[in-house]
Amino acid sequence: MIRKFFLYADAWKIFLSFVGLFVIIGLISAPNYIPFSLKKLFFSFAFIFELLWLYILGTNLNSKLPTKRSMSLILFKSLLISSIICFYLWQYFNIGHLFIFILINGSFLYLVYYVSKCLVSVENQKLMGFYDYIGIFYLVWLLPVGVWWLQPRIRKIFKEDFA
Repeated sequence: MIRKFFLYADAWKIFLSFVGLFVIIGLISAPNYIPFSLKKLFFSFAFIFELLWLYILGTNLNSKLPTKRSMSLILFKSLLISSIICFYLWQYFNIGHLFIFILINGSFLYLVYYVSKCLVSVENQKLMGFYDYIGIFYLVWLLPVGVWWLQPRIRKIFKEDFA
């Protein structure tokens, strides 16, 4: 059901889900009587939402890659898990080392790279170079804005899977 939502939903539904999540979180966590640790929990939901979107796109696009020389799904999944672990270490256990921060951001950039390269490669039916998917990279990176251009392309790729 979640897979179908992320692959086949209209762009406005995903946009409202993501932005609505931030608005609800902001309204819930605005009062001063809510503990700071609970506020951190609310804001981590938005991070999980974006990682879930990247995971579903990455795994499903990888299965549609045209060549046998596909991208490493094991590296993608391991960096996804490591970014979740490092985020929670940084967020809840106050391990604020620069190394953890760099690992979170580096993992996230690889996840965005992976999804953008897979999307363009599936559309063109061959592995593409960096300059072919740099625009898609920025659209995936900036989810609330990029979803308006990305989701119609994703729906077009997966339309026969849910017909």
